[in-house]
Amino acid sequence: MHWLELLVELALMPLVAFVIGLLMVLMMRRIAARLQRRIGPPLLQPLYDIVKLFGKHTQTSHGLLHEFGIVMAVGGYVAAETLLPVPGMNGIAEKGGMITLLYLTMIPSLGLALGVGQCANPNGSIGISRALTAMLAYDIPFVVVIAGVAMHFGTTNLVDVVAQQQAGGIEAWGVTQMPLLALAG
Repeated sequence: MHWLELLVELALMPLVAFVIGLLMVLMMRRIAARLQRRIGPPLLQPLYDIVKLFGKHTQTSHGLLHEFGIVMAVGGYVAAETLLPVPGMNGIAEKGGMITLLYLTMIPSLGLALGVGQCANPNGSIGISRALTAMLAYDIPFVVVIAGVAMHFGTTNLVDVVAQQQAGGIEAWGVTQMPLLALAG
């Protein structure tokens, strides 16, 4: 793979993830509105919310560790996203595996804990302790799912797992062979 092509893929993958994330938030809000017998938000409402958020001028810095914690949280999600294999754009997904993805998904919670630790707000400390407890609660099933998928497919490389799933069709996804892991995941 040429280095320029890799650079373009690494630049486009967070943008693709951002757009897909906006669409998923919109879909979630529309479904919740329909369940409550409301119309729901317009198509570009998540984008309007982001523009409104960045338009506010009341941002206060609580020090260097606070800023570093926020960068660490966002960076963990972006790094984890670049490891996900997207058809036609594998990026650096071939270099990492499921275990690397597991560690990268832990970074945002730790970054938020670092950022909140710099603030003097007791509510922030309570919130981050709950978030870290939740991280432990969902990491144990995630590790079990990763171990089961790795044993089923014989590899921890995400690109190989996706290739095996695409080659075998819907039966090769592993949902019918491992229904408890599918529920835990």
